[in-house]
Amino acid sequence: MSQLIPPPAGLAPGQIVWAYLRDSGGDGQEKSVAQQESIIREYCKHHGLILARVFADVARSGKSVEKRAEFLAMIDATKPQEGPQKAQEARPAALLVWNMARFTRDVDDADFYKSTLRKRGIIIHSLTDQIPAGTFGPVVEKLIDVANEEYRRQNSEAVRRALRELVKAGYAPGGHKPPQGYQAVKVVTGQKRDGRPRTASKWEPDPELGPLVTLAFKMRAAGKSHREIIKATGGKLYKAVNCFPTFYANRSYLGIGKCGDEEFPDHHEPLTDLETFEAVQAFQRLHPRSGLSHPRRIAHPSLLSGLAFCSKCGAAMVYHAARHKDWP
Repeated sequence: MSQLIPPPAGLAPGQIVWAYLRDSGGDGQEKSVAQQESIIREYCKHHGLILARVFADVARSGKSVEKRAEFLAMIDATKPQEGPQKAQEARPAALLVWNMARFTRDVDDADFYKSTLRKRGIIIHSLTDQIPAGTFGPVVEKLIDVANEEYRRQNSEAVRRALRELVKAGYAPGGHKPPQGYQAVKVVTGQKRDGRPRTASKWEPDPELGPLVTLAFKMRAAGKSHREIIKATGGKLYKAVNCFPTFYANRSYLGIGKCGDEEFPDHHEPLTDLETFEAVQAFQRLHPRSGLSHPRRIAHPSLLSGLAFCSKCGAAMVYHAARHKDWP
């Protein structure tokens, strides 16, 4: 406990506190949230604080709060409530975090959500960040938030650079599903610091589906319909005609690997040649799947259904009712 920052003057023993925990899900962080909670519970016990609620976002980036359900639930739970005084007393006197980076690594989010909590009378206390009390405390805290955002930016850039080199070397980004007709094959690329093998994936043609992809491109270049292609491939590639426009537009079938907007030729074995691929694109542009009689327009009538279509793949846009009953 001696290495942790003691509670501020406004946080006395016996008061109710909440805790927010987060990790980004990187290597070696499997136990990060559990360790944070264990230390915070011990901290509260040592200082006589009542830990009433714990919010935890596991494997969530601090770049944004968009996908941090627990963080947003915590903010909502601190909203002032109308009703008995007991409901007001249930709100915490403080929010404990391991450090300000766990709260967020975005300066604008830090400003907004910290000020929101503080206007609701809630102290935000970091167990490890040295933030002095008094006039210069907010200045130091702001510098910490800026440093956290810069660390996140530099780390993201390092990840992008490593990913680019991985794709450039002919490997597939981790977790990326290969296109239809390929299979991901794991290969050993080196050794980690702890001695474990370092692995990556390469895309190789699927023995069964790869030849069918080649056949589908040849048939489409020759002007065959989607129905004819589905029949010729036994429905093993796709059973629905709506899947084909994006399939034909996928440059991965030329053996091109992509990292962001950058392309790397000879990344993997192609399943069609450039001449056939371009012939298919030309055919798609001449035969866009749109019009007043388009089946999607008939099935989902609206002003632009069947008329608006993708300029790249020719797929018609269609109206869908949203899950929310009040708007489409």
